[in-house]
Amino acid sequence: MTCLGWPLSVDHIYKNLENLLKNEHEGKAKKIIDTVIREKENIVREKDRLIQENDKMVYDNIKIIWFKKRLILIQEKTKIIREKNYIVQERKKLLQEKVKMARDIVNIAREKVNIAREKVNLMIYYYICRVCRKLELYVIE
Repeated sequence: MTCLGWPLSVDHIYKNLENLLKNEHEGKAKKIIDTVIREKENIVREKDRLIQENDKMVYDNIKIIWFKKRLILIQEKTKIIREKNYIVQERKKLLQEKVKMARDIVNIAREKVNIAREKVNLMIYYYICRVCRKLELYVIE
């Protein structure tokens, strides 16, 4: 790109400006100097804007990294809670099985008690019958 036919290197522009001033082209030189100064100010403003955008992006990236770490922690906690829930469920199943086995044992014990009562009742009836026979009494059923 050229400016008044000159390449846009800063040194070259200043050298050409000096030549223009020497050649009594002060009006053109002043316009070119003003243009260069405005462009330089625009570049500085753009640089500041880009620095601010970069700072904002760095801050946003830091926030994203923080949120990702927080998310990872939450996922880990969730995993631990699921594992604990699984353990609790397994314990609950085992306790339910133990309760069922205890109920079965109680039912078996009740049946044994009932059988023992029947045996006792039969034995009492048998002894009563024996005593009655010895006494020559007859039991009417």
